[in-house]
Amino acid sequence: VGESGDEVLVQTPVYPPFLAAPGNQGRQLVTAELTAESRDGRLYYTIDPAAFAATISPRTRLFMLCHPHNPVGRAFDRAELSRLADLCERYDLTICSDEIH
Repeated sequence: VGESGDEVLVQTPVYPPFLAAPGNQGRQLVTAELTAESRDGRLYYTIDPAAFAATISPRTRLFMLCHPHNPVGRAFDRAELSRLADLCERYDLTICSDEIH
């Protein structure tokens, strides 16, 4: 998707091959951090839509979604996935969803 030098957005932390894949194809990696909070003594990660949108530039063409998310152990709920889809549609990003689990 896109051309050499275009950006690929990944949410971190993430399964390490996601960080290498864009560069292997001549694309630039950009990252949006998942928000971590403590719940019942465990880290619980959520998507920050504003932080996600802030990382998008006119060169961003692809969003690589890790779902269920590895390594944070989350299956995002329907509302979270809908917000991501809305953002990707608004910014004309193609979603590549890794749902191997």
